[in-house]
Amino acid sequence: MSASNPAATQFARNLRRARKDRNWSQSDLARNVWGEMVDKRGYTVARNRDLVSSYERGRYLPKAETLAEIALALGMTVQELLPPVQETASIVGEAPGALVTIQHTGETYARLNICTVVPLAVALKVIECLNEANAARPDATAANAR
Repeated sequence: MSASNPAATQFARNLRRARKDRNWSQSDLARNVWGEMVDKRGYTVARNRDLVSSYERGRYLPKAETLAEIALALGMTVQELLPPVQETASIVGEAPGALVTIQHTGETYARLNICTVVPLAVALKVIECLNEANAARPDATAANAR
């Protein structure tokens, strides 16, 4: 598992535990989330089984929509799969049920990652706030180039 992203590592543990509690293989989980397909050899296989493996190795965190689909397939809530909110989230306020990481990128700015499922209207407000904050940055052109 990736030691560089503790949130991904904890999510990986939670996902693996939930899958094993149901006596499911990675293929079973993938099949319940994304369905099946016929591979080039003619075998019916689970879609995205390798993605489940990557999640369980802590290589990636799923996008919010995918996270919701995985939770639904497992009969869980997103909050049950996500690791607890990190203490650094208190910098931006309470964020129950959200995976929030903050990495300082200097004295003035920080990199903010949020993984949660919210209503579309809320997501649009967050994007609007981020766009306003980015436009106000003196180095906004350089930041957008990354």
